[in-house]
Amino acid sequence: MPATGLPLGLFSHSTCDASTVALEPGAVLLLVSSGIVEAKCAGEELGLEAVKVGLQHSAAGNSNEVCVAVLNQVQEFMCKPPTHNDVTALALVRDGATNMAPVGAS
Repeated sequence: MPATGLPLGLFSHSTCDASTVALEPGAVLLLVSSGIVEAKCAGEELGLEAVKVGLQHSAAGNSNEVCVAVLNQVQEFMCKPPTHNDVTALALVRDGATNMAPVGAS
């Protein structure tokens, strides 16, 4: 999904148009802070494209595993734990099931 507006939280006085996006079963929505995208090693930034590729190659099955995979990717890229900036990942993973039955229902 491409960026469609200003970065979230950049301007407190700005308003944004609400948009709706439906996540298909099995889809992942990943939000990362600038500290992840701007993680540096030997003068090079990790970058948004590397985060995207890491997510696409991840075998993570739930939101916790997605976030841990992203944080591990940053640490491996930097060859040390990140302490430089806000390093935050938030993931929403839609269950792969296509039925809408409540959990525990038969």
